[in-house]
Parts: sequence; structure tokens; C-alpha cells
Amino acid sequence: MNTHKRTFTLSAIILALIAALPFVLAADPFSSLEKIIYSAFRIVLDIFKLGFLKGSSDLVAFTRLMIWIITFALFHAAMQLLMGSSLRNLASAKGGQKLPAVISFCLATITAVFMPESVLFAIGVTYSAVWAAIILCAVFAGMLYICYGVIKPKEGERTSPWMHAVRLLILLFCWMLISNISLIIEASLPKVI
Repeated sequence: MNTHKRTFTLSAIILALIAALPFVLAADPFSSLEKIIYSAFRIVLDIFKLGFLKGSSDLVAFTRLMIWIITFALFHAAMQLLMGSSLRNLASAKGGQKLPAVISFCLATITAVFMPESVLFAIGVTYSAVWAAIILCAVFAGMLYICYGVIKPKEGERTSPWMHAVRLLILLFCWMLISNISLIIEASLPKVI
């Protein structure tokens, strides 16, 4: 019954906030929900810029935020797994179940704060390069499927010269893309290290 009461209270608070949103937006006619969301996100980015240490770019701040979130999630999951039986013993102590979250928060914050900008740039560049390679491999796999899965003769028929020509053109296009990828990626990536 206690869970239902909490759910009802949370639902009532969310409903009240949603109902109050038009009045808040009407108080300042030049504001919009987009500006409010941008302001909130700007505050989070300013925190992760670590301006008190030295100036950073928005890209570094965003990467630092993402590293913090991923590190916190990984540490928290690992702490839950490692301390599963220990947590049951600590649960009787006051705040014992919050221990993995507190430790994970501290470790993730230390990791994000003391990670150098060059490492953050390298992580971002590597992550984007991996996803670019996956996307390009999907394009090549799709082209090869078109070549040999879609463009094929009916059973018992010979492959026509036109089919060979289309296959050859698609394969030449794939080869051209592969040969130019290194030049395109090298030109587009920032010089970090």
C-alpha cells in the first residue's frame, strides 16, 4: 500500500508541474520551452567544463559528462554485483543500501575531473571513428547483398552481361569508397595528439 501512495504522490507532483508549465511560460512571453531546456543543459555543461581549473570547450565538457555517466553506471553495476550479499547485511544499518551509489559517485567524479582533455578528445574521436566504420560496413554489406542477393538470375538461367556489369559497377563503387575513406577520415579528424 505504501508503494501505491508514493506512486500517487509522484504522479500528482508531475501532473502539477505539467499543469503549471503554461503559466510559467506565460510569465515571460519571450521564453520558450526550448530556451528553458537549453538553459538547464547549459548549466550542466558549465559544471562539467570545470572552469575553475582552466577553460574547456563545450565538446570537452559534454564528453566529460558522458564519461561520468558511463563510469557511474559501470561502477554502480559492479558494486551491486560484488556487494550483493554484503548489502543484505548492511541493509539493516542505516543507509547501507546507498553505499554502492555513494562509492560509484565518488569514483566517477574523480575519473571525470582528473581525466586530461587530450584523453577526452581521443575517446571522442575513437568512439566516432568506430561508429563511422560500423555505418560504412553496413553500407558495404548492403551493396554486396544487392550485388549477390538481389541481382541474381532465376533458377536455371544464365547470368546476363547486364547483371555482371551492374555487379562490377557496384563493386568498383565499394572499392572507390574504401580507398577514399582513409583520406576523408584523416582530413576530418582534429589533430589531437
